[in-house]
Amino acid sequence: MSVVENMDVLGQEPAVGQRLVYLVNGAFVAVAPAYVYHAVMGLPIDQYPLVYGAVIVVVALLLSLAYHSTAFNTFQKLMRDRAGYITKKAAGGGDIKALKLQQAQTTRHEAVSGALMYVNAAFVLGYLAAAILFAKSQPISNFILSTVLPAALIFYLSSLRASMKK
Repeated sequence: MSVVENMDVLGQEPAVGQRLVYLVNGAFVAVAPAYVYHAVMGLPIDQYPLVYGAVIVVVALLLSLAYHSTAFNTFQKLMRDRAGYITKKAAGGGDIKALKLQQAQTTRHEAVSGALMYVNAAFVLGYLAAAILFAKSQPISNFILSTVLPAALIFYLSSLRASMKK
């Protein structure tokens, strides 16, 4: 079973359920810096509700798009690498098509989990670096720049990686 035959397992465009999972994960990650700026830096939410809301929405959307792009690229690479693992001899007389479908589903779970971990870790490291870089600026500017810039960079790099593979 080739990568093309497994597109229904993890397609180039995410399904509605996948989009929802990615968006919820992105929102959880985006809220963490907002909490830090509210609790540690004393940036009140009631004075800047639109800024907090806009930054969280933008970061969640950018990260959710980066999750799927990274997961799809990882899935394709893993499926190419694992193409010859299941043979008639390895199947032991079992249903080889069912085993390959199970392999594709397991690979999808690995790719999505890895993408979530990788993108979240990259965002947190980028956020910390940007927060240090913009530390001397006003707290609201620091919040916006140190949160949105790493998410935009991660989205750009994941999209660039996806476009280079075509």
